[in-house]
Amino acid sequence: KDPKNVLTNKQLQRVAKQEASWTVLGEWQQWQPAVTWRYQGVRYDDAANTTRMGGYTTLDTALGYRATPAWTIKAKASNLLNHGYETASGYPAAGRQFNRSTDYRL
Repeated sequence: KDPKNVLTNKQLQRVAKQEASWTVLGEWQQWQPAVTWRYQGVRYDDAANTTRMGGYTTLDTALGYRATPAWTIKAKASNLLNHGYETASGYPAAGRQFNRSTDYRL
């Protein structure tokens, strides 16, 4: 993409020119695995494009188990590779995280 300010011809702050994501979802019997890969290219933290922020890649995995037609138990690992990055200068994103949840459908 071409995220630029047409008046200054500078790249929009915190918006990368390159980004990509890839998700694989599956379902086998009661199991629901998922893997997501995300890439964000170089961005600038300011409108003048003087504070460069490097690109980053994250990898997330998830696994759901449908215990009954109404109940699903889920586990997720975000930023599995524990890559350090910032979405805004001075505000580091969380490192590796693990979450679990239970869903109930009526």
